[in-house]
Amino acid sequence: MTFASGVAPDEDDLARVRAQELVFERARVHLPRDPFPHYLAHLRVESLRPQAAEALVQDIVFIHGSQPARGADRSPEPDLVIANWQSSRFSELLFGVREGDPYELATALGRSTGRVLQLNLIGFRDGELAHLLTPQHRLSRDEHGQWQRWRPRRQQWTGVRRTGRRQAASQ
Repeated sequence: MTFASGVAPDEDDLARVRAQELVFERARVHLPRDPFPHYLAHLRVESLRPQAAEALVQDIVFIHGSQPARGADRSPEPDLVIANWQSSRFSELLFGVREGDPYELATALGRSTGRVLQLNLIGFRDGELAHLLTPQHRLSRDEHGQWQRWRPRRQQWTGVRRTGRRQAASQ
């Protein structure tokens, strides 16, 4: 029996993998240990800050389960947020905005605006990063630890744009 294999990732794919490995290394010490440090999804956002000269780039990692502070988002580092995918204010971006699109989000300090730079669903094997599902394709480690790129069998996850308006049926 033979199995299909992926293709070698390109430089953009490898840059995304390297960035995700760095996010995991930074977040690992702040994540619940059940059964090992891990998260389900990742967002990288660029937030515009009127009072600052430059935008703030933040990595938001989504976990399942309760947070120590009653489900609130935690920010153990200025540019890292640990969020519960079910209750976080950032979940609206994970499920409602596409990679590259602008966003607007209500916060305790007012409205936050910016752009979604990356969306990733994450998979782990033996406690280590093993899969990234991006809006374009899937990146997975093979049995030798090498990253491979897989084309989607059907439309990949891209987030869902919610407009709040009902689309008129074509006549």
